[in-house]
Order: sequence, then structure tokens, then C-alpha cells
Amino acid sequence: MIRLLKLAMGRLGVLAKPPNNKTTRAFARYAWSTGEVKAGGLLVCDGFKSFHEPGLVSNTYMSDQSGLIEYKLNAAGYRGELPDPDAEIRVCLIGESVAFGEGVDYADALQSRLKTLLAQATGLPADKVNIVNLAIGGASSDFCTRSLARQFNNVQPHLILYVVPAPDRLEFNEEEDNVNYAFSNFDLERLEEAPISAQGFCDLYNPLWGCVNWAKNLLFFQQFCHMRGVEHLAISPGPDWVVTQRPAVQNFLSQIDRERYLELSVKSYRPDVAADTRHIGPETHRLLAIACIDRLAQTLGSQPDFPWQSKLVAFANARRNSDPDWKAIRQHWFVR
Repeated sequence: MIRLLKLAMGRLGVLAKPPNNKTTRAFARYAWSTGEVKAGGLLVCDGFKSFHEPGLVSNTYMSDQSGLIEYKLNAAGYRGELPDPDAEIRVCLIGESVAFGEGVDYADALQSRLKTLLAQATGLPADKVNIVNLAIGGASSDFCTRSLARQFNNVQPHLILYVVPAPDRLEFNEEEDNVNYAFSNFDLERLEEAPISAQGFCDLYNPLWGCVNWAKNLLFFQQFCHMRGVEHLAISPGPDWVVTQRPAVQNFLSQIDRERYLELSVKSYRPDVAADTRHIGPETHRLLAIACIDRLAQTLGSQPDFPWQSKLVAFANARRNSDPDWKAIRQHWFVR
């Protein structure tokens, strides 16, 4: 397992270690049977299980070995809140390490920033805004969309936000675990040390295939939300991830709802870095939350489906004209 994690997660030569002995576990081991186990209203997280044990508390996570950040997981093995059916605003967040908040304190992460902004915009108490975060570090778009389908009925969200992973990732489903491989993380000169499934992935992978799979999952996400009448937004922090103009990709990209797909260039305005020096830092998380609220206000429009909707739209309209961060984000971050 350590060899697999080193190959699959060890970018820049950092060994991704399972949480150390500074962890506590508030959930029984029986949760790790191969059956679907429910805890706190969610099915238990089924990706990278050694990092996502229910109730785990650790000062390390995957590439973040700084020891500076506390990672506290809920009863289902995710970082953040459990579903609250009585909340006035229910949000489901899916994605990878950025959505998870790797390298930043929980209070500074995207989910917390979104909660604060939504409460501020709508005038609701913070405890009436429920953000359920299903993201895990290293996730592929396969894992993200599968998790949405797996957990949707448990969350019953009003809004779904999808921080889209890079296209060089693929989920490999096994009986005991669901492994997410990233081609860019492999040392091809040592590929013979990797599991057979990883070797097969590297043999088959090419950037065109990755982009096609990425686009298929984005389309699945949008259609899934459309069919259920749920407002949604996909966010791509790196617009250079999908650069090919090949017809095999364009056939899918041409079907994407661009109003609900936000391409950003997050390194173009006041970027900072997380504790692991790899991921975006707390200030960039704050600005990312602003970008999400700005676009959501546009797509929601002024015809309220929810009691708080018109307040959110009015809040965003006012901030665009008065807040320098909102102005700068629209000028520097927005690709489309």
C-alpha cells in the first residue's frame, strides 16, 4: 500500500503517508466492511480509505506533511458538516484537493468561505446554511460524479458545486477500495513497481483520452443536475487543463452549459500557497468563494425559486460595483 501511495500521490518526491499516531478515531472499525455503511446521514467515504476513516483527526493529509493543519473528518469520513435536512440552504460540494481544502485550515477552506458568504448575502444564521463536502484529495472526475450519484438522496441539496479535477486522472474500482490514479504523478522509470492496474492505466493513457473522459464526466454532472432540477456550477481553477481542439473532445465540449461552467485563472490575481506549498492558500480560497457566489447569482437570476434567492442576487450585484476584490476577480480570473 505504501508503494502504491508513493507512486500515485507522491508528486515532488513527497511520500504521502497515512495519518500518523497523532490521530484519534471516533468510529468503529466495522465501518470498513465492503458493504455500504451509513453514518451521520451519509454513506461512508469509499475513496482513499486510509486517509478517510470516519471520525479521524490528523495533522497530516496526503501531500501535506507540514504538521501545521488539523484535518478533522466527520462520522462518514469527509471533511466538514453532515447533512442537515432542516437547513434553509443546502449545498453539496464535490471535487478534489482544492474543494477538500488540502493545506489550509478548515475555517479558511472553500466550504467555510462559501458558508460565510451565503449567510451574509441572505441574512440567514450560519447554522441555517449547510455545506456537505464530498471532496477528497487526489480525486478523479470519475470519483466526483460517482460520489454525487451515490450521495445525492442523502444530501438533497439546493445547490451543487463541482470543483473539476485535472483530466489526467482515472478511478479504478476494486472490491476493497476505489483508487484514483493521476498520470502526472507516476515515475515512469519505476512503473514496474506499481500495481498491475496502475501499469495498465499508464500504458493506455494519453492526453486526448483524458480530456474525453473529463468532458464526459462534466456532461454527466450537468445532466444529472438538470434532470433533478437542482441549480449547479462546475468550476475549473486551471483553464489550461483542456487545451485540445480535436473533434473527439469538441464533440463533448460543444454540449456543455457554459453558463454553469466557470473557467478561472486563479494564479493571475493575488495568489498564495497552502501549508504544503503545492495547493492554493487561504486568500485564494476566499477569492474562489467570491467567484462562485458571483456566477451563482448570475445563473439564479431574479425569479426566486427559494426565499433567499433574490437576496443573494442583490448582494452580488451590489458587491460587483463596490468591492475591489469582486471587480478584480471578474477582470483577472474569469476566462469566459
